[in-house]
Amino acid sequence: MKNSKVVFICAPYDAKDRADHVQEMERVAHFRNVVEGLYHYKTFAPGSYITGPEKEARDFRVEVEDIILKNCNAVFVCGSVVTAGMQVQIAKARVLNIPIYRMTEGDKGVLITLYEEKEKQNEMSICKTHF
Repeated sequence: MKNSKVVFICAPYDAKDRADHVQEMERVAHFRNVVEGLYHYKTFAPGSYITGPEKEARDFRVEVEDIILKNCNAVFVCGSVVTAGMQVQIAKARVLNIPIYRMTEGDKGVLITLYEEKEKQNEMSICKTHF
């Protein structure tokens, strides 16, 4: 029987130019492949579907992210940095009581852990300004 769990991939989307944007999309595809390969979960990375610097694109992306997030079983925080946008997604997941994991990669492979308490200290100020 297939696993029907759905995972929200929380990754940085802050490219300033086309080349950086292409690299971001490649990293997100890699994160999705790792999670799907290890757990056979369905993954969604809404930021990779709706792109563009315009306010309308960002606003629409946030609306789509909120809908998808509400239907996820877990959030995987990916990448070496947590951007302000990622902090908002993490704070929303906490409000929804969705488990949050941190995925990091090193020379010896992938490490997936629960999202650390120290990482959420900055969330509260961001959460208060967005809710």
